[in-house]
Amino acid sequence: MEETLFTNSVQNLINQSAALANQYGHDTLKPLHTLGACLDNDFCVSFFNVFDMPITQLRSLVGQELEMLPKSFRGQLTADKTLNSFLQDCKKEAEALGDQYVSLEHLFLQWLATKYLP
Repeated sequence: MEETLFTNSVQNLINQSAALANQYGHDTLKPLHTLGACLDNDFCVSFFNVFDMPITQLRSLVGQELEMLPKSFRGQLTADKTLNSFLQDCKKEAEALGDQYVSLEHLFLQWLATKYLP
């Protein structure tokens, strides 16, 4: 998917997701990494707080799920097919709302609806 379809915030979040995957020793980038990276993003956390989401518990659950993913230290990080599908779904959500770019809000909507999270 073209990077130009994403807002700067989403591009930064994807980069943070890749750093998180590397931190855990994962060789594939998954939607779970985007959610994990979101929990360290001030905008995302403020959004979760508006809905009284238990951030500490969510961080713990995401951390546990990330720990269960297979580790590989071959150095080459690739996007998992589920991430590509997730981002395509975000793009469809943006189009359905009449938006030209995929923003963090579209990721939020997909995190709620996706089958690609545990």
